[in-house]
Amino acid sequence: MTLKIGRMERSDAAFAAAVIFMAGRKPFSDLPFGRMVETLSAAVRRGHYVVASENGRVVGFTFWAVTSADVARRWTEEGYEPTYEEGSGGDTVVLTMGGGEHPTVALQGVRHIAALYPGHPYRMVRFGRGGPTKVGRFPIRRTPAPT
Repeated sequence: MTLKIGRMERSDAAFAAAVIFMAGRKPFSDLPFGRMVETLSAAVRRGHYVVASENGRVVGFTFWAVTSADVARRWTEEGYEPTYEEGSGGDTVVLTMGGGEHPTVALQGVRHIAALYPGHPYRMVRFGRGGPTKVGRFPIRRTPAPT
């Protein structure tokens, strides 16, 4: 099976598929429905998502936002909930949600985002997981980024 990473042609189809896929996965199934849907909706409307598929079947999603370093820090460390506009541009990528049927899905989703934002710092939102916020910087890409 070949894993494909990309976006769906229609944003409404992407949103529906994302809600269905993510709602059944821990820790996202434990989130309040409104919070989960708003996070997915904002990412899809901004085009900040990729879907993973194998043989035409959805096997995962990865979502992100791009914001200022200050908003990213407050979001991931203090529980700040940014506005739609605050997630639409800046110098820091925040990986907001992701899930897949196998580990390769998450890895390929993050690699896709890293190729879009080479050299950018990133942070991860840690829904339902203890421990420190994952912080890093995407490597500089030497080949053209995917579209």
